Amino acid sequence: MPKSEWAFLRKGLPFVAIVLGGAYTIHFFQQVRYDFRQVQQQKDNLEEIRSSLEKGGVKVRKNVTLEQIYKEVAELDADSWENVRGPRDNEDNVQYKQASSSARNSRKKTTRQEEDSSTGTGTETAGTAATESGLDMGAYTSNLFSQGERYEESESESSSEDEAALARSPNNRGRSYKMVFVANTSLKMGAGKMAAQVGHATLGVYQQAMRSEAGREMVKHWTRVGQVKIVVKGESTEQLVELSKASNNAGVFSYLVADAGYTQIPAGSRTVLAVFGPVEQVDAITGGLKLL
Repeated sequence: MPKSEWAFLRKGLPFVAIVLGGAYTIHFFQQVRYDFRQVQQQKDNLEEIRSSLEKGGVKVRKNVTLEQIYKEVAELDADSWENVRGPRDNEDNVQYKQASSSARNSRKKTTRQEEDSSTGTGTETAGTAATESGLDMGAYTSNLFSQGERYEESESESSSEDEAALARSPNNRGRSYKMVFVANTSLKMGAGKMAAQVGHATLGVYQQAMRSEAGREMVKHWTRVGQVKIVVKGESTEQLVELSKASNNAGVFSYLVADAGYTQIPAGSRTVLAVFGPVEQVDAITGGLKLL
């Protein structure tokens, strides 16, 4: 073997191996360091989220596993639900109170089950930092209903003087105006198409209101308190036309959208009716329709 090749085997090859091995080792330890920092950051973020939720009154469970969460989600009846309108100052809120009562009974049952299970032997450990956070989704809903309960209590305890003051408040006067959209469900429009038609109706009825001094005052108050907008179901084109006539007779602003026919439905189809005005007058026209 030539002397030059022997020198390479003795000195060059070990040097190359050390360089390559050192580079790989450094890369490996850098990756471990990066992963450790990332996990630690996730834990810190979870702790911050947990602390914020607890301060906000949301119950946070500890030592919960993925299997527990999966079991709870699997038991949820996601297909049977009802769109319940939240509490309003000027409504009876019967539907909300019924849903609130049902939620309270469900919480009591869940609390009893948890108390029974806590008396058993055996402990549960968390597998990862994510499962250790274990946010109780049901607790968040419970917190919302507890807020509703406080609302019901304050409502029942309010005196006639409080109600009179509420009626005189600027916010309540602003809430006396709202915008309702009656969607023509017989056309079987897609979600995107429906959203576009509601947008057309919003702009159309807004422009009509801005043409008069009274309409501008309504828009001014309506804008200050959140611009209340509600979408309800219309059964047919004929119904939308009749509601449009009723709106005109009642003296409220309305706009009936006629589609250009570029997509999904024929040209001239009446898609959405927008009605804007005082709450009492708008409810008299659209109050019997169901939410979309």
